[in-house]
This record gives sequence, C-alpha cells and structure tokens, in this order.
Amino acid sequence: MTIVAQTLLTAEEFAQRPEPSDGSKEELVRGVVITMPPPGFDHGMCQVRVCGLIDQHARPRRLGRVTVESGLITERGPDTVRGPDVAYWSAERLPFDQRPRGYPDVAADLCVEI
Repeated sequence: MTIVAQTLLTAEEFAQRPEPSDGSKEELVRGVVITMPPPGFDHGMCQVRVCGLIDQHARPRRLGRVTVESGLITERGPDTVRGPDVAYWSAERLPFDQRPRGYPDVAADLCVEI
C-alpha cells in the first residue's frame, strides 16, 4: 500500500490562490482546501440585509468595519481560513489605519453564518 503525504497550505499560500471559476466557495481547514457550492438566492438576500444593518450602524459612528465573504484566520499550525457570511471588526481591534493584506491576523468581533 502506498501512502501519499498531503501538502498542507498556509493561510498566506491559500490567499494567493485564484477564486474558483465555477462560483463555488473555498475555505482552508487545517491546511486542506475544502470546496462548497455557491450559496442560493435567499441566502444572499439575508446576507445583504444583515451586513447592511451592521454597516449602517457602525460606519457613520466610526465604530468598525464589516465585510461579506472575506476570509479570516481562525487557527494556525496547520492553518484554517474561514469565510463567514458577514464579519465585523471594531476599530479598537482592527484600527482604521490598518488595511490587512490577505487575511486579518486579528479575530473578528462578530461572525455571522446564514
């Protein structure tokens, strides 16, 4: 029996991958790329609504930033990158003068899965 060792990706390597051309969603789970089907229409409508409500409250008050479908690192060694439907970072946790390249290295204050 032949055993093939699987090469695990880091969060930084995962960030360099092109987006799937078929519209599917990928996450990195303990170094392994996991592919999921694209969300449906109702999911997208709910996602927009949740994101909009948080953004309408946070942005004018400069409380923080909200993202949709943006990756964030939840685990290192091996790395896990999840793409929550909606995520929010307070200005205290992720100051406005910081614009992460790839994925933020600080946990989000709030993650919403629809």
